[in-house]
Amino acid sequence: GGFAGGTAFGLFENGSASYVTNQNQTFYLNQTAAAALYLRNTSSDQDIYISVNDGGSQINAIQIDASAVGSVLLPNDNQYLYIGAGNDLTLVHNGTDSYFYNAAAGNLYIQNNVADKDVILRCDDGSGGDAAYITLDGSASTTLLSQDTRLNVDSKSLSVGADNDLRMIHDGTSYLQNITATHFIIQNTGLDQDITFKVNDGGSHITALQIDASDAGTAIFNHDIVL
Repeated sequence: GGFAGGTAFGLFENGSASYVTNQNQTFYLNQTAAAALYLRNTSSDQDIYISVNDGGSQINAIQIDASAVGSVLLPNDNQYLYIGAGNDLTLVHNGTDSYFYNAAAGNLYIQNNVADKDVILRCDDGSGGDAAYITLDGSASTTLLSQDTRLNVDSKSLSVGADNDLRMIHDGTSYLQNITATHFIIQNTGLDQDITFKVNDGGSHITALQIDASDAGTAIFNHDIVL
C-alpha cells in the first residue's frame, strides 16, 4: 500500500519495508533552506545502506554500521575509493591484497603533523603478532630501523652523505668505499677497546690483525707480513 505519484516516482511499503522509488528520471534529494540535511536511522543498531545496480546485480556500495560507532564500510572486493578530480589517490582491496597509491601526477606524502609524534611502519613479527619495522621519530628527528634490514639485490649501494660520500655495495665482491677526496677513518671510541680484522682461513675464523687500544694502538699481526 501507500502513495504512488505517477509512473516515475513512488512511495510505498509492503508490510516489512518502506520504499521511495524513481523509475526513469534523475532523482535529487535537495535541502534548499539554510539548514543542515540529515539522513537518519533512529532504530537501535540498525544500519544505513546505499545500494546501486552494477550491470544487473544489486549491490551494497556503502554501509554505515550503527553497532560499530557508525563505521563506514565499502563492503565489496575490488571496490575503489578514489579521491581527487582525476581519481588521483586510490585505496582498494582486490580480495587478496590491499593497495594505497597515488595514481596521477604529484608526490605522495605520508605526514604526521602532531608535535614530537612518530610515523611508525608496522608488520607481522613472524610469530602472529605485530612489530615496528621503521619508525620516523619526530621528537629526535631520527629514522629507526627495528628489524633486520638488507638490500636484497646485487650491485645496489647503501650510501651516506650529501654526495653519497660513503658507500657500501656488493656486486659479487663486497666494498666499503669513500668515494670523495676526504680522509677515510675507522675509529673505535670505546675506552681501551680494540679494532680487530677477521678472516676465514679454510673454514676457521681467525684474527688477522688486532689494533690494541690499551697499548697505544699497537698493531698485532697473527702471521707473516709480506711486503
